[in-house]
Amino acid sequence: MVLISYLGAPSWFITFAPADNKHLMCLYYADTKEIFSPEIRADNECFNLISRNPVAGARFFHFIVQMFIKHVLGVDQDHTGLYGDTSAYYGTVEQQGRLTLHLHLLLWIAGSLSPQEIRDRIMDVNSDFKRR
Repeated sequence: MVLISYLGAPSWFITFAPADNKHLMCLYYADTKEIFSPEIRADNECFNLISRNPVAGARFFHFIVQMFIKHVLGVDQDHTGLYGDTSAYYGTVEQQGRLTLHLHLLLWIAGSLSPQEIRDRIMDVNSDFKRR
């Protein structure tokens, strides 16, 4: 992978799986009602609604991932992300067993220590890093 060659090992590995069968926005996308009126539904009704409309689940997933990248990672924003200053990210999407989507994301944080640097500091018996 080019990013690993260029930036080194990623700082974080994140698995992201939004609960589409419980989220009101996804249930709204999957339903045929035009007006949004949140209501508590039985679990089996939620599962049936989502499973009959996989496009709604995909639209919901796409929106949530975009918001995660924008607001949590701080990409193309005037604020630092929750994990630090994001220098790069790479994600792949998979289907779960119940056919909904989840994301595996590699995240690089600017200025963070590499795994080797962390190991070296932990192994150094005189390390302030280890003591803290």
